[in-house]
Amino acid sequence: MISKIVVGADGSAGSRHAIEWAAGRAVELDAEVLAVLVIRPVGEFIMDLPPLPGNVVSGLREALEQIWCKPLRDAGAKYRSVVVEGDPGSGLLEIADQEHADMLV
Repeated sequence: MISKIVVGADGSAGSRHAIEWAAGRAVELDAEVLAVLVIRPVGEFIMDLPPLPGNVVSGLREALEQIWCKPLRDAGAKYRSVVVEGDPGSGLLEIADQEHADMLV
């Protein structure tokens, strides 16, 4: 039984499609969606720069919740959203594992 779906969110057209698809499946299955934005740490590339300023992260968190998760709200899906730092691919896998997700989109 599928009860938790993790989906990557980054504002791209592909991400929007994935969120819309996950929203439909979540409603059909009465599952919860966890929308995840994984931000690459700036220091990974440029060691002299500080981490992303709080207002940038805050702005991305707001975009995730208010704009990118709108299809989830519109569908009436149960969802949460989270912003984490890391490599996008492995970050999504780690969150899916931590959350014991049944599906990763």
